[in-house]
Amino acid sequence: MAKKELLWVQLARDLAYAIATGRYPVGTLLPKELDICRKTGLSRHTVRAALDHLQRTGLIKRTPHVGTEVVARGAARGFAYRLQSFSDVDMIGHSHAREVCQAIHVKVDKEKAQELGLPAGTSWIRLTNIRAGDKPEDPPVVCTQVFIPEVWEDVVAAATREPETLIATLINRMHGVVCSEVKQDVSAVAMPVDQAAWLQCKPGVPALKIRRVYLDESGKPLEVSVSWHPGDRYSFSISLQQNAAD
Repeated sequence: MAKKELLWVQLARDLAYAIATGRYPVGTLLPKELDICRKTGLSRHTVRAALDHLQRTGLIKRTPHVGTEVVARGAARGFAYRLQSFSDVDMIGHSHAREVCQAIHVKVDKEKAQELGLPAGTSWIRLTNIRAGDKPEDPPVVCTQVFIPEVWEDVVAAATREPETLIATLINRMHGVVCSEVKQDVSAVAMPVDQAAWLQCKPGVPALKIRRVYLDESGKPLEVSVSWHPGDRYSFSISLQQNAAD
C-alpha cells in the first residue's frame, strides 16, 4: 500500500514539475490516462490518483469527453522547480532565459575567496545576469553573479547569444571541460542593495541566496554562481526517497 502511494505521489510531482516549467502550458491538454500508463508503466489506478491530486491543488481541470486541461502553472510566482540531477539544473535555463547585464574582470580577495570557494589572488570574469518572470510585465525572478576563469572570455559572448543555455554547458562545448558535480548552498538573507536594484525590489527584503560551485572531473571549480531570489518570487522542492536500509 505504501509503495503504491509513493508511486502516485512521484507521478503527481513529475507532472506538476512539467506544468511549472512549461512543458504543458496553460490551456493545453495533458496526455490521456492510458497514454500516461503506457509511458510510465504505472496502473490506471495510480495515474488517476495522481491526476485527482493535481485537480484538487488547482493545476488541472478534468472534463468528460474533453480531457485534462492545464489551468495553472502553480501557486508559486517566479521559479518553481525540483532538483535531482544536473539535467534538472539545465532545465532552469530553458524555463527562464538569461539576460547578461554586466561582465567585468575581477581579482578575488581573501574575503571573496572564502565566500566563493575560489583561490585568493586569482583573476576571474564576473557576469551579472537576471532571469525574467513568466510575463513581460513581471519583475525579474533572480539576479545571479557568475564567476568563470578569465581565459574563457569567449564564453561571455556565447552566454549573451544563447540565453537558454547554461554557462557550464557552454564551457563544455567550447573548451571541452566537463562539469561532473554541482555543489549547492542555500541561505536566507536580507536582499543586498546592488541586487535589489537589478531585481526591482526594496533592499533588505527577505531573500534566498544560492551558491553553486560547478566542479570539473578533477574537482576544480570551472564556474561559481551566486544567486539572489526575492522570497515571494521563488519556490524550491527536492524529492527524497527512502533507502532499503532505512
